Amino acid sequence: MVKAKKTFEKLFWLLLMVSPALDLVNGIWSYVLCGGDGGMLSSRDIQGLPTLSPSFAVRMVMLVLMVAYIFLQKQWKAVLMFAGIGLAWVLSVGGEVLRGVSFSLSADIQYITRFCYCLVVLITYSVMLKEDGRDREGLRAAIDKVLSLSLMVLGVGVLVPYMLGMGFFTYADRMGYRGCRGFFYAGNDITAVMMLMLPVVLVGWLEQKDVKKAGWPWAQAVASAMCLLSMLIIGTKTAFLALAVTLAAMGGYGLWAGLRQKEWRVLRRLAVVLVLVLALLLVLMAVCEDSPLETIWKSLTVTQQIAEKEDLETAVLSGRTTTLDKVITQFREGMPLTALVGVGRGSQQKVIEMDLLEVVFYYGLLGAAAMLWLYLLQGVRMVIDLFRAFSLRSLAVCVALGLCVGYLTLAGHTLFSVTAGFYFAFMIVYARLFCSRDGLETRIL
Repeated sequence: MVKAKKTFEKLFWLLLMVSPALDLVNGIWSYVLCGGDGGMLSSRDIQGLPTLSPSFAVRMVMLVLMVAYIFLQKQWKAVLMFAGIGLAWVLSVGGEVLRGVSFSLSADIQYITRFCYCLVVLITYSVMLKEDGRDREGLRAAIDKVLSLSLMVLGVGVLVPYMLGMGFFTYADRMGYRGCRGFFYAGNDITAVMMLMLPVVLVGWLEQKDVKKAGWPWAQAVASAMCLLSMLIIGTKTAFLALAVTLAAMGGYGLWAGLRQKEWRVLRRLAVVLVLVLALLLVLMAVCEDSPLETIWKSLTVTQQIAEKEDLETAVLSGRTTTLDKVITQFREGMPLTALVGVGRGSQQKVIEMDLLEVVFYYGLLGAAAMLWLYLLQGVRMVIDLFRAFSLRSLAVCVALGLCVGYLTLAGHTLFSVTAGFYFAFMIVYARLFCSRDGLETRIL
């Protein structure tokens, strides 16, 4: 049994390391199958793809292994939690049957599986890291290296295709084609992953006291610069907002440290990253046919144009309220049954793309209680940890997770995503184990 646990743990470390590559390979696979021939494609060109993508298949195999690991570790509280979620799902599907609506059982199964995958990641990595055997600093340093390399891979997956004029446009709508998400299948997914990892990798560089020699600190600086520029090129509204909040938080801390403690290291380190961003931008300007400045500016100004031509709600929420209104109507018509068990995911042709509302409306109050309580509990504990053991790193992690919570509330693509949801769950574990006073002794479940 001990040997089996060690084997599982090696595979879970491998999953953490190769996750960005999985998404990059999946994007290239999609690009080729959709007719990519060296130019740019848009979301309109993504048609006829198989339901089961390579990355999703790999992650489902890992899901089975993680479930087995949870049983091997005798995490019975987690088993009970998932039993409750399973019951909520059965009630939701039963509600669809009782209401006599047409629904897709496969859509119901796939959606709840995606949600459970993220929670299984949270449980698995919390148990695995607490039993790793290394001290807190040594374990955190190892994880920081993995995150730095992951951020580099993500940056390469956006910047290199952009330089070559390949990949996917971020947007293809009434305002034209704009932004570039490289070879990644979904712009929202990659944005969420980057906003989660950037503050944590960046703070690793900002905290360094000695950077005279080449080494991992400089890898963190380069990875942060690549991520900053990649998010500008991707050009989603949330990417711009995440960059502004992250830089403001880190810069604000640096200014406070300088004025109060006469320690200007954080601001100097932040300036170095911005210089690296400028250097990368100059490289893009030298080799790209299209100006990256025009690409960024177009993405920045379109939101204002939409707000002026239509309304602010449409500009900010990208028309999600239209789908939401339809779901609310179904929810009201099915009361009181739908209040308890929801309208079901399988009965919906389109998802709302607002995760918290999806949980409430698709699975009802019973489902929301069963599915969200652990996330809510960790959120409260993280806020308490921030004040109990305040540091630049704890601030950075709270910024990362706070941004993602806002993102999943307004734009979705996290709690039901095996890509962004993986990193959201992992960063919760990171925050609880490395940014709390109790450290590796912290109780998560």
